[in-house]
Amino acid sequence: FVGLADAMADGGVSWDPNMVLCEAVVFGDDPAVRTRLQTEYDVQGAAFPHPYSANWSAESRAAAREAFPAMLSVVKALHDRGVLLTLGSDTMNPWMTPGASALRELELMVEAGLTPAEALAVGTRNGARALGILDETGTLEVGKAADLLVLGADPTTDISAVRALQYVVAAGTVW
Repeated sequence: FVGLADAMADGGVSWDPNMVLCEAVVFGDDPAVRTRLQTEYDVQGAAFPHPYSANWSAESRAAAREAFPAMLSVVKALHDRGVLLTLGSDTMNPWMTPGASALRELELMVEAGLTPAEALAVGTRNGARALGILDETGTLEVGKAADLLVLGADPTTDISAVRALQYVVAAGTVW
Protein backbone atom coordinates (compact mmCIF):
# COMPACT_ATOMS: atom_id res chain seq x y z
CA PHE A 1 0.00 0.00 0.00
CA VAL A 2 2.78 2.44 0.89
CA GLY A 3 4.37 1.93 -2.53
CA LEU A 4 1.07 2.63 -4.28
CA ALA A 5 0.42 5.72 -2.15
CA ASP A 6 3.91 7.06 -2.79
CA ALA A 7 3.61 6.39 -6.53
CA MET A 8 0.29 8.25 -6.59
CA ALA A 9 1.75 11.20 -4.70
CA ASP A 10 4.93 11.29 -6.79
CA GLY A 11 2.95 10.99 -10.02
CA GLY A 12 0.57 13.82 -9.11
CA VAL A 13 -2.42 11.48 -9.10
CA SER A 14 -5.44 12.91 -7.31
CA TRP A 15 -8.08 10.73 -5.68
CA ASP A 16 -11.73 11.41 -5.00
CA PRO A 17 -12.77 8.90 -2.31
CA ASN A 18 -16.56 9.38 -2.51
CA MET A 19 -16.99 8.09 1.03
CA VAL A 20 -20.51 9.50 1.11
CA LEU A 21 -21.61 7.13 -1.64
CA CYS A 22 -19.98 4.20 0.15
CA GLU A 23 -21.76 5.21 3.35
CA ALA A 24 -25.07 5.30 1.49
CA VAL A 25 -24.44 1.89 -0.05
CA VAL A 26 -23.42 0.26 3.23
CA PHE A 27 -25.81 2.05 5.60
CA GLY A 28 -28.62 3.07 3.23
CA ASP A 29 -31.19 1.15 5.19
CA ASP A 30 -30.39 3.17 8.33
CA PRO A 31 -32.98 5.98 8.70
CA ALA A 32 -30.41 8.29 10.33
CA VAL A 33 -28.08 7.97 7.33
CA ARG A 34 -30.90 8.50 4.87
CA THR A 35 -32.13 11.56 6.74
CA ARG A 36 -28.63 13.03 6.70
CA LEU A 37 -28.41 12.55 2.91
CA GLN A 38 -31.88 13.70 1.93
CA THR A 39 -33.17 17.21 1.56
CA GLU A 40 -36.35 18.71 0.23
CA TYR A 41 -34.75 18.44 -3.21
CA ASP A 42 -34.38 14.64 -3.06
CA VAL A 43 -36.74 13.19 -5.67
CA GLN A 44 -36.33 9.57 -4.56
CA GLY A 45 -37.31 9.72 -0.94
CA ALA A 46 -37.59 6.87 1.51
CA ALA A 47 -40.30 5.10 -0.51
CA PHE A 48 -37.77 3.33 -2.71
CA PRO A 49 -35.72 0.31 -1.62
CA HIS A 50 -32.01 0.90 -1.43
CA PRO A 51 -30.78 0.37 -5.02
CA TYR A 52 -27.43 -1.18 -4.15
CA SER A 53 -27.87 -3.22 -1.02
CA ALA A 54 -31.59 -3.91 -0.65
CA ASN A 55 -31.05 -7.57 -1.51
CA TRP A 56 -27.91 -8.15 0.53
CA SER A 57 -27.91 -10.94 3.05
CA ALA A 58 -27.55 -10.04 6.71
CA GLU A 59 -24.02 -11.46 6.58
CA SER A 60 -23.05 -9.33 3.58
CA ARG A 61 -24.44 -6.20 5.19
CA ALA A 62 -22.58 -6.93 8.44
CA ALA A 63 -19.31 -7.52 6.57
CA ALA A 64 -19.69 -4.26 4.63
CA ARG A 65 -20.42 -2.30 7.79
CA GLU A 66 -17.41 -3.84 9.49
CA ALA A 67 -15.20 -2.88 6.53
CA PHE A 68 -16.38 0.74 6.24
CA PRO A 69 -13.93 2.11 8.84
CA ALA A 70 -11.09 0.62 6.78
CA MET A 71 -12.03 2.94 3.93
CA LEU A 72 -11.75 5.89 6.27
CA SER A 73 -8.28 4.74 7.32
CA VAL A 74 -7.22 4.41 3.67
CA VAL A 75 -8.29 8.00 3.03
CA LYS A 76 -6.22 9.22 5.98
CA ALA A 77 -3.22 7.11 4.98
CA LEU A 78 -3.26 8.41 1.39
CA HIS A 79 -3.58 11.97 2.67
CA ASP A 80 -0.66 11.45 5.04
CA ARG A 81 1.48 10.08 2.17
CA GLY A 82 0.83 13.25 0.13
CA VAL A 83 -1.85 12.04 -2.29
CA LEU A 84 -3.99 14.96 -3.45
CA LEU A 85 -7.52 14.25 -2.23
CA THR A 86 -10.42 15.94 -3.99
CA LEU A 87 -14.07 16.29 -3.05
CA GLY A 88 -16.81 14.49 -4.91
CA SER A 89 -20.16 13.08 -4.07
CA ASP A 90 -21.35 11.06 -7.10
CA THR A 91 -24.39 13.32 -7.26
CA MET A 92 -26.23 11.36 -9.94
CA ASN A 93 -26.44 8.27 -7.73
CA PRO A 94 -29.41 7.58 -5.44
CA TRP A 95 -29.40 9.59 -2.22
CA MET A 96 -26.60 11.82 -3.42
CA THR A 97 -28.50 15.09 -3.18
CA PRO A 98 -26.48 17.99 -4.60
CA GLY A 99 -24.97 20.02 -1.79
CA ALA A 100 -26.01 17.73 1.07
CA SER A 101 -23.82 14.90 -0.15
CA ALA A 102 -20.80 17.20 -0.57
CA LEU A 103 -21.26 18.50 2.98
CA ARG A 104 -21.43 14.94 4.28
CA GLU A 105 -18.27 14.08 2.35
CA LEU A 106 -16.46 16.89 4.21
CA GLU A 107 -17.69 15.47 7.53
CA LEU A 108 -16.48 12.01 6.54
CA MET A 109 -13.06 13.46 5.69
CA VAL A 110 -12.84 14.66 9.29
CA GLU A 111 -14.11 11.30 10.56
CA ALA A 112 -11.27 9.75 8.54
CA GLY A 113 -8.77 11.83 10.50
CA LEU A 114 -8.22 15.02 8.50
CA THR A 115 -8.53 18.28 10.39
CA PRO A 116 -11.51 20.45 9.49
CA ALA A 117 -9.14 22.90 7.77
CA GLU A 118 -7.61 20.06 5.73
CA ALA A 119 -11.09 18.86 4.73
CA LEU A 120 -12.02 22.37 3.61
CA ALA A 121 -8.87 22.52 1.48
CA VAL A 122 -9.87 19.21 -0.10
CA GLY A 123 -13.24 20.75 -0.95
CA THR A 124 -11.83 23.95 -2.43
CA ARG A 125 -8.14 24.30 -3.26
CA ASN A 126 -7.43 20.67 -4.12
CA GLY A 127 -10.04 20.43 -6.86
CA ALA A 128 -8.67 23.51 -8.57
CA ARG A 129 -5.15 22.15 -8.20
CA ALA A 130 -6.13 18.77 -9.68
CA LEU A 131 -7.77 20.53 -12.63
CA GLY A 132 -4.75 22.77 -13.21
CA ILE A 133 -6.68 25.98 -12.55
CA LEU A 134 -5.39 26.90 -9.09
CA ASP A 135 -4.04 30.18 -10.46
CA GLU A 136 -7.63 31.10 -11.41
CA THR A 137 -9.78 29.74 -8.56
CA GLY A 138 -9.82 27.45 -5.53
CA THR A 139 -8.63 29.96 -2.90
CA LEU A 140 -9.76 33.43 -1.92
CA GLU A 141 -7.17 35.76 -3.39
CA VAL A 142 -7.27 39.06 -5.25
CA GLY A 143 -7.77 38.44 -8.96
CA LYS A 144 -9.22 34.93 -8.64
CA ALA A 145 -12.77 33.94 -9.54
CA ALA A 146 -14.72 32.84 -6.50
CA ASP A 147 -18.20 32.08 -5.36
CA LEU A 148 -18.46 32.18 -1.62
CA LEU A 149 -20.49 30.65 1.19
CA VAL A 150 -20.87 32.76 4.31
CA LEU A 151 -21.40 30.57 7.34
CA GLY A 152 -22.81 31.33 10.76
CA ALA A 153 -20.15 29.28 12.55
CA ASP A 154 -16.48 28.40 12.18
CA PRO A 155 -15.96 25.21 10.14
CA THR A 156 -12.27 25.07 11.05
CA THR A 157 -13.24 24.13 14.60
CA ASP A 158 -16.31 22.01 13.74
CA ILE A 159 -16.73 20.81 10.16
CA SER A 160 -20.49 20.48 10.65
CA ALA A 161 -20.58 24.28 10.63
CA VAL A 162 -20.55 24.00 6.83
CA ARG A 163 -24.29 23.38 7.28
CA ALA A 164 -24.76 26.78 9.00
CA LEU A 165 -25.23 28.60 5.71
CA GLN A 166 -26.12 32.28 6.01
CA TYR A 167 -25.48 33.65 2.51
CA VAL A 168 -24.17 32.63 -0.88
CA VAL A 169 -22.22 35.05 -3.03
CA ALA A 170 -22.32 33.84 -6.64
CA ALA A 171 -21.19 35.87 -9.64
CA GLY A 172 -21.15 38.95 -7.44
CA THR A 173 -24.73 38.57 -6.20
CA VAL A 174 -25.55 37.93 -2.54
CA TRP A 175 -28.27 35.35 -1.99
